[in-house]
Amino acid sequence: MRNTLLAAALVVVVAAPPALAQPEKRARQMKKEAAAKPADDENNNDTADDEVEGGAPEGSAEVMPGKSSQVNTTDGAGTTHTVEKGDTLWDLSHKYMGSPWYWPKVWSYNPEIANPHWIYPGNLVRFFSSGEEVPTQVEVGEPIDEATAIPEDADRVSVSGKIGYTPKSGYHLRTVGFVTPKEIEEAGSIVGSFEESEMLSFPQNFYASFKRKGSARLGDKYFIFRTEKEIVHPKTDERVGYLTNIVGMGRVVASSNDVVTVAITASYDEIRRGDLLGPAGESLTKTVSPRANDKQLKGTIVSSVVSYQASVAEHSLVVIDLGSDQGVQAGNMFTIVRQQEGLNYENLNYPPHYDGRWPKEDVGTCIAFDVKSTATTCLLTRTLREITAGDLVEMKTTASAPRASR
Repeated sequence: MRNTLLAAALVVVVAAPPALAQPEKRARQMKKEAAAKPADDENNNDTADDEVEGGAPEGSAEVMPGKSSQVNTTDGAGTTHTVEKGDTLWDLSHKYMGSPWYWPKVWSYNPEIANPHWIYPGNLVRFFSSGEEVPTQVEVGEPIDEATAIPEDADRVSVSGKIGYTPKSGYHLRTVGFVTPKEIEEAGSIVGSFEESEMLSFPQNFYASFKRKGSARLGDKYFIFRTEKEIVHPKTDERVGYLTNIVGMGRVVASSNDVVTVAITASYDEIRRGDLLGPAGESLTKTVSPRANDKQLKGTIVSSVVSYQASVAEHSLVVIDLGSDQGVQAGNMFTIVRQQEGLNYENLNYPPHYDGRWPKEDVGTCIAFDVKSTATTCLLTRTLREITAGDLVEMKTTASAPRASR
């Protein structure tokens, strides 16, 4: 067994030299060819440098600017030339193809030429490729004058309508969760469902009842909500309304005198039996733009719309104790004012504390967003101090609507 392995190794060693000798054989052949005098050593070297540096990319042909507008190549097509002393592909391309810049293409037709810069007397050069037709004529166009490229009477691109988008002026907000005691009294409620689950969601149905029989009609849309916190006036202790959580939306799909079937069209939180229903518009969002104030009113901020926030600032929502019954309209602007000495201890602990001895100072503005009968949700558009329940608001008459601030 050992002798067999040694014999196999010996065969491998002996067989290797012929394969390794191929490059050496090729080198000897190239050396022998180099010994023969080329057609024109110096001329070919110069031409080679020019062709490498300024010639067209390999496999392409182009006519340099300044040549004849028509180059005839019909005579060269199908021709075979025997190289003579002094010949170069550059000169032969010019002679047979009409332009020296065809030399890369001619070289591609003669793969037996290893180096296009070294051709020898007796070599055959073909000016055609098997199965490929060479161009019979090369058209060289005149350069285009950009100033006159487009005729004056030519049709140009025209614009119809306005380009770009200009957003509507105003404030775009989601419907907020605040209802008055009157709205709670008129709200419907979820009394049951055929679903065998405590929590409901889209696309399930539920049964609802309304205090006013027949008030819910087929196709009517409703907010589904539940109350989170009762709002009490900070000065009079009277109930102003309730902060609510909107948990979904529904649409009436069947109605009778006693029970209304509502399909859940959207659910933002779990929906439960006992949740309330209030009339809904087409969208959860509203847009309000500033409008002129036509009367003077004074009121008080009673709460932030977010139940856990004690103080708020710009872009937050607050509830004021003025509504449509007092003449408030969506878009009315209110100024938030304070009267105090800044370092007074009572002011530091309770910012809305007022001292009538001092002038009124402007600490912010808000715009009426969602107007109810006795209360209004107001968006803070500018604040210089933190705003909290108990701050005073004033609506002053204006000749024109103020601009929406951003």
